[in-house]
Amino acid sequence: MGCVGRGTRHNAHTMPWRLYRYMLLDMLRQFALTAAVLVVVIAFGAAIKPLSNDSLISPIDAAIFVGYAMIPMLQFALPFAAAFAVTLTFHRLSQDNEIIAMAVAGQSYTRILAPFAALGISLTILLGVLTQWVIPSFIGKMAESLVADMPRMLTRSIEQHSPFVQGDLVIWAEKVYPGGKDGDRIVLHQAAVAKVNQQNRPTMYLTSTAASIDIEKNNNESSLHIRSKNTVQWTDDGGGAGSTRGALESELTHAIGINSETNRRPSTMTRRELLDAEEDPVLYPPIREAAEHLRNQLALQEYWKSLSKHFNTKKEMKFTSIINDQQLVVTSKSFKKGIFRGSINVDLLRRNGEKSLLIPKTARLESIQDPSGSVSSLTLLMDDVRVAVGEIGENIRSELQVQSLQIDADIATPAIGTNIPELLSRASDVEKGSLPKLANRLRVQIENLHEQVISRINQRWAMSASALLIVLLGSITAIRLRDKTALATFSRVFFPTVVAVILIFAGGQIVRDGRMGFGFSVMWSGNIGMMILILLSWKKLRLH
Repeated sequence: MGCVGRGTRHNAHTMPWRLYRYMLLDMLRQFALTAAVLVVVIAFGAAIKPLSNDSLISPIDAAIFVGYAMIPMLQFALPFAAAFAVTLTFHRLSQDNEIIAMAVAGQSYTRILAPFAALGISLTILLGVLTQWVIPSFIGKMAESLVADMPRMLTRSIEQHSPFVQGDLVIWAEKVYPGGKDGDRIVLHQAAVAKVNQQNRPTMYLTSTAASIDIEKNNNESSLHIRSKNTVQWTDDGGGAGSTRGALESELTHAIGINSETNRRPSTMTRRELLDAEEDPVLYPPIREAAEHLRNQLALQEYWKSLSKHFNTKKEMKFTSIINDQQLVVTSKSFKKGIFRGSINVDLLRRNGEKSLLIPKTARLESIQDPSGSVSSLTLLMDDVRVAVGEIGENIRSELQVQSLQIDADIATPAIGTNIPELLSRASDVEKGSLPKLANRLRVQIENLHEQVISRINQRWAMSASALLIVLLGSITAIRLRDKTALATFSRVFFPTVVAVILIFAGGQIVRDGRMGFGFSVMWSGNIGMMILILLSWKKLRLH
């Protein structure tokens, strides 16, 4: 008798673990198969758009893209696979009366569901790690794979009469002619090039009859050197009107860092990167660009003030051309904000000693700044110009410009850093012009970054938390509805899950739109709704 008692107690103690292993193995087989199928299907669905774009990417690049896409798709595949596997496992156990047998053997619903609750917690932790630290980097890699072969992408886009868009650069042309030894030079006929801001509004565009693009690659960063002929270029001055100028030749060097371009979006930033960007907004490329634009305009304003002070002292301005060593001396009544006022005379001394007198009706200076904000050269633009050359006489030019000038005076561009509080403080002292608009644009960018950080981090946590809730809801629903078909039972879990996922992403977008309170309510309402369903189903199960 004693031996029987000891054996009975031993079996009662070990029986749950055998049941757990039996149920978990059955569930995990279905979970693995379902997750694999969903990941492949969803990843291929994500690749449909780039694949359907008439071979803009090669088959190898497409395969790489699908491979990278599988990891981000886990955040959707794993919860739905868990819901399907858990529901079907418990539905089968209920239909075979195995759940009743477990209850008769003394196993409570709490003990039966315990391993699945632990599985749900593990899945939540896994999704938390994936969504916060792993998936964002793979989203960036997906984008990188699409632009890995930039010459081919650019050529194919133009051939299909579509603009090539990468980062803030947009290129369009009537015809394209690949060239160069390694296909790293592209020649365009009737080309248009534009740079756009975060709102897809142009900050610069140029048109030309012909252009050549040399592509240089260094450490996964591509630099585009664009040289154009018969060019008309418009540049935004920050005030809305902008300025237009024409030239026989023009050059634009534009670096496209593939990593920086694809990782500038918050969706590609890990939790650590998001928090670092919020702590130091200059780390976030759009804010850094806005800060640099404001810095350049502040530096330019100080530069024009120095030029005005110099002119008021000397009553003239001397220049030397970087290109051909021509020397110019400009005299007028006054000079302010880059514009010569009053009667204007321009003495031009060419390299061969020939002198010319230019008498324009209007004259102004335009500056070209390097990436640091320093003025690298000046352009003198003149309208309605009377040109007197020695004894030849006069002729009239409607427009005349002299490029690549440097002033013959010790006038340096003031060094202004990108410290955001300092930039905003200095801009606040200016009431007119483009500076207040640029400062406000920077403030908006900073606020948008804050909303992005809060939204992305919480959205990822909400998505992770849903995994545990889905597992619990599927388990309890399957036990309670054992008389229903498997499809009917799963539908009771599938639709709340879909609604929860939609609400999570919708709430995240609302937060990013600036309505934080309402956005958070929407974001977590789906999970709260599933919690209520779980409690109600659990109560009905216990009563039953």
